[in-house]
Amino acid sequence: MSVRYAAGAVADVEAAALRRPGRLKWETAGPDGLGACAAETDYGTAPPVLAALRAAVDRDVLGYLTPSLAAEAGAACAAWQRESHGWEVSGDDVRLLPDVVRALHVAVEHFSRPGSPVIVPVPAYTPFLVVPRLLGRDVLQVPMSRAAGGRYVLDLDALDAAFAAGGHLLLLCNPHNPTGRVMEPGELRSVCALVTKRQGRVFSDEVHSPLVLAGRRHTPYASLSEAAAHHTLTATSASKAWNLAGLKCAQMLLHNDADRERWARLGRLATDGTATLGAVAAVAAYREGRPWLDAVLARLDRNRRLLAGLLAAHLPEAGHVPPEGTYLGWADLRGLGLPEADLAGFFADRAGVTLVDGRDCGTAGEGFVRINFGTTEAILTRIVERMAAAVAAYRRGGSRAASRADAGAGGEGLHERGGHRVERAVRVGGQGAADGRVGEDHPAGEVPGDHVRGDEGGAQAGVGEHRGGGAQLGEHRRPRVEPGRGAALVEEPGEAVAGRQPHPGAVAQDGERHPGARGGGDRVVGRQDDGELLGAQQAYRVRP
Repeated sequence: MSVRYAAGAVADVEAAALRRPGRLKWETAGPDGLGACAAETDYGTAPPVLAALRAAVDRDVLGYLTPSLAAEAGAACAAWQRESHGWEVSGDDVRLLPDVVRALHVAVEHFSRPGSPVIVPVPAYTPFLVVPRLLGRDVLQVPMSRAAGGRYVLDLDALDAAFAAGGHLLLLCNPHNPTGRVMEPGELRSVCALVTKRQGRVFSDEVHSPLVLAGRRHTPYASLSEAAAHHTLTATSASKAWNLAGLKCAQMLLHNDADRERWARLGRLATDGTATLGAVAAVAAYREGRPWLDAVLARLDRNRRLLAGLLAAHLPEAGHVPPEGTYLGWADLRGLGLPEADLAGFFADRAGVTLVDGRDCGTAGEGFVRINFGTTEAILTRIVERMAAAVAAYRRGGSRAASRADAGAGGEGLHERGGHRVERAVRVGGQGAADGRVGEDHPAGEVPGDHVRGDEGGAQAGVGEHRGGGAQLGEHRRPRVEPGRGAALVEEPGEAVAGRQPHPGAVAQDGERHPGARGGGDRVVGRQDDGELLGAQQAYRVRP
């Protein structure tokens, strides 16, 4: 008898539970913030996964990963690929490692031409830019093109130029993080033809493949043809779909004898750190987690439409194309007149909302933010409302504290404790209570509302932490979230540009090097229509 879950079941989460230790997204947000940065959802995991983990702990299955459990996890992954995507792979060709970032590390260091540059379409998942650099490789950033309707597509001519410039390994992410694109078989076949012609390789990150939303279907890149399989290393995991990132068990799928032999020579180098409980969870997710995941996908499908509607209503100048997969929204905020050099810091400071800054996703991410919409409808609504209020306050010339007061950056009834007693009611999020009668209690949904005293219009029910007078929340400022950025990226060589570069007022020849004040970032391959080259640390304008 199959188990079915109502779509709403996965969204029934208490805010107090979200703020308990162990959730990176919410710990990063702080006690009064809203987390929309780290790629994990607020839905917990599937009941069969929890049951399997509890049973394993009860049996003291806490030691080193055994060959038999590794084989079972490989077989479960292979069965999922067959049942979900019609892709016939053998469980014997599935190798376990801690996570997809480790798989990326292994692919760059051991399965690409030594010393060769790594080709990264941008915007990109941040480790795609960081890991190759840490391994001493140059990164060739290839800006993606925009098709009809604003959809991101791979620029094949620019990719070809990157291979011609010496690139060997192409990092492909499908479904795509951060844009949410699910690539179609035709465009993948075009990539395959190019890679085959250039005798290159592909690392295909398909960790979000279980999270394809209604109207699209995932095509594993290596399933396209024998040629695609021969030059591909596929990485996947149950971590994103079933919220298992902390359990450390990803899968690398090998597709030719040479790669199998090379993997065997690596020994424990690649596999150390893979967790026994992670393998237990992966088996349960792949074998028994589909009904729960179907409910999650229904929730995410509603939330992606909700996010699009909220942005249109509250931030109409923002550009946004609803994602086709993942639970990540990609918003273009270049039209809002904000300090684009630090958008994540802006919204953390002024709205109490933690986001991923588009700059961390490469040259093509300047002026964008990534928004995690894998949460409840109420929380997602407040995230966008806070962002909009912070923008409005900034345009009025308000301070950070005023911005946060306007944005209601005190918790929207999301505190673990009850509501706060305040001396004066303040206007929050652009909305006030109907009357603000002295001593009126405002219900707050998940926790008791604020107890309001005063006569200044009342406070929105359960919204924000109101401190007497000016709602001074400046002491709650937190550092900007910069996933994957570190000291290793501070001093880097200047940028080199290859390919077609129609810079207004400038002519950029192939290989022209543009020094920056503190050093630039990666070589940018492709067309840069805005006249700027954006390095790892700051932007450099191309001048005649």
